Amino acid sequence: MSERWGKAKVVASSSGFNYGSGRDLDKQGSCHSLQMMGREMPSPYNWRERPADYPALCEKLAPLQSEALCKPLRAGLRFGLDLKICAPCTLAGGRGLPTIFPAGSPLSSSTVTLELDGALQSGLDGDSDSQVWTAKVVNVPSTHLVMKIIQPSLCFRPDPSDPHWFHAYDDPYDLAHNEAWVYQQLARLQGHSIPYFFGVFEITTPSDEIAWTLVLEYVPGPTMQTIAKISPASVNHFCELGLKAVQGLALSGWALGDICSATNYIFNSSSEDPVVVMVDLYDTVYIPDLQPPPSFERVACTSAKRFFHTFKSSVRDRCPSFFDWAKQNLPREVWDLYFPDSPDGESEDDGDGRKQENESDKL
Repeated sequence: MSERWGKAKVVASSSGFNYGSGRDLDKQGSCHSLQMMGREMPSPYNWRERPADYPALCEKLAPLQSEALCKPLRAGLRFGLDLKICAPCTLAGGRGLPTIFPAGSPLSSSTVTLELDGALQSGLDGDSDSQVWTAKVVNVPSTHLVMKIIQPSLCFRPDPSDPHWFHAYDDPYDLAHNEAWVYQQLARLQGHSIPYFFGVFEITTPSDEIAWTLVLEYVPGPTMQTIAKISPASVNHFCELGLKAVQGLALSGWALGDICSATNYIFNSSSEDPVVVMVDLYDTVYIPDLQPPPSFERVACTSAKRFFHTFKSSVRDRCPSFFDWAKQNLPREVWDLYFPDSPDGESEDDGDGRKQENESDKL
């Protein structure tokens, strides 16, 4: 993971923001923190070995990519899948389970036919690792789910002549199954700050290529990019809830991978207590597995800073007063791009919210 984390100055609690220096935790302290929250440390995800002959793999995938582009996924394609039955969320502001099975079906029934409906992310540009589609449940047409499809030939591949390809290449199987593993570890948040997760499955695409799909809850609501147009009165609330969501995830032991994408957050107001839902757990990692493991508070601080500056860039044209609100209501460590994260003030911002740190601080 290529993220860098600044040292903590501010962390979130269930009641809002706490001010002051964060308490650095070593690995033992982090584990103790998880045990205090009543959760066991997860078994590490078992990553597959890197390919022994990467140039040969690229050569093999090239014709498959051409075929995949000629025969892409399309609306109307159907897949029969044995979906995992989730437990309903019990957290305040949680959403009910989507209706998947026809009325009268036994609860043990899990075989569902999903029909692709509309593309949320085409994944055909060579820079994405997934194709994301809404899919309707054939026997319950009022219910839509999300299929996140990882097709190997269409995933990003670094140039095989690049001597550093090893660090940039992600095995498509691992892309799907590691994200599925994260959803499983965060089962208590499903239906609240992350979507319900119904399993990961092997499928065959129209080009006869084996791919993998995660099946997720479809969460309606505006993103960072659309909130200012759809519901300008909710902009500040979206920001505040989003900051708590990303910091809360870090303080419970997880570092969100793609934190700076404006489309990864949904403002969902389907219940009396609106929540911000993080809809992409790609590359999310368990903090104690990092070497050396940073403190949860350190990750929470940097997560908040990056979330805020992505949010500000998304709404500033339509909501010029947003930054004034932020300066009055949020800690300076969150909204001030050039405010140092380290107590000694040695690290400086490079202008885009990332910290210039020593090589030993890279993750």
